Amino acid sequence: MDRWSKLAKSTEQRGCKLVRVEAPHFWAGIILDEGQRCIKATPSLNWTVGKHAIELRMRFLQRDWGASEIMPDGWRITF
Repeated sequence: MDRWSKLAKSTEQRGCKLVRVEAPHFWAGIILDEGQRCIKATPSLNWTVGKHAIELRMRFLQRDWGASEIMPDGWRITF
């Protein structure tokens, strides 16, 4: 089990989702709560904390970034 899968499993047990954000120049992670709001992010994505997943999706699309939910088994689902 890789590092992303382990983190995804621990966040899922708390009712949260781990999302990997992919940009042309970096990738980073955010954690969404049950209400789809960002509750934690890496330093480069601190501006996402408190924002809803719908708003984040729109901003990611404007910046030509991708996002995918990391599942505990290692699979990714496009956000």
